[in-house]
Amino acid sequence: MSSQTYLALGLALCVALPFILRDWRRGIYFIFIWLLLEDIVRRLLPGQPVGIQVVKEVLILWTYTAFFVTWRKEAKLFWVPPFSTSLLAFAAFVLVDALNPQTQGLFVGGGNPELSLVLAAALDWLSCLQDQS
Repeated sequence: MSSQTYLALGLALCVALPFILRDWRRGIYFIFIWLLLEDIVRRLLPGQPVGIQVVKEVLILWTYTAFFVTWRKEAKLFWVPPFSTSLLAFAAFVLVDALNPQTQGLFVGGGNPELSLVLAAALDWLSCLQDQS
């Protein structure tokens, strides 16, 4: 990937940063927009560059940072889900499967560590919904 491509990706991230740090909810919008555009950008650039993946990770990192800064400032819960017990059961199931490479289940992993990592990332996203008290 050329330096011009890295410059364009870095510029796009720098444009998104102030919006994300002002309101973490905008960061979620940027992440979904990037997920829609990521495949198009990846196909236009030769060689499947890794920098495309890094943009998504940086957007997620900034969104988490803005969320936790806002959470600390307001010192209150954003939302307590009524399904906390189910969420904890799902969390335990995903973590057990992510840590057990011998799992041959149909639902999670099935011996595929990449799928377990994807589900662990989904669990990470859902963890912000968990009761913080």
